[in-house]
Amino acid sequence: MKCVSSVVAVVLCLTCSSAMAGPASGSVRSKTGAIQPKRAVAYVVRDDRDAAPRVEVLLTDAAIDVTRLRGEPDPHRAAINLEALRDHDYLLLWVAADGTVTMNATYSKTMTQYINDTEGGLMATFTVNTPQKIEGRVHSPVPLRSVDGASYTIDVKFSADVLAGPPSPGAPAGPR
Repeated sequence: MKCVSSVVAVVLCLTCSSAMAGPASGSVRSKTGAIQPKRAVAYVVRDDRDAAPRVEVLLTDAAIDVTRLRGEPDPHRAAINLEALRDHDYLLLWVAADGTVTMNATYSKTMTQYINDTEGGLMATFTVNTPQKIEGRVHSPVPLRSVDGASYTIDVKFSADVLAGPPSPGAPAGPR
């Protein structure tokens, strides 16, 4: 009986550890405030404009239950509607296979969003960018400008296992 209990405990520990968010650090700083993520969650999404799957990385200070996103046909929508994100600022990064990145930093109290990409001044470097794991840094070497002319900066690091995907073709997802 001890052996069975030990096996069950090991399986439970492995399941729990694979369901945890990875680490994140750094910040997005703007006139609206600072977003300082502590956790990273990654999953595969499809862009409505492009059938190629991308990895979406959610960075936040909120505790995220990754199991809530497993098997979701639209993990993007499921993620941004998580109860844990209510009243929390977050950053979404969409990473294409070629390493280009699109970003959306969202401040929850005002729903103010700062949007940019690697063609608009963001720099992205990855130490790991595989279908199973993503790890890297996204930053702005100089302050960026929002649509209304306000400046902001970003410098974040993250590491996360990518939840199994991709969603089935035709499934909605990606930036909206």
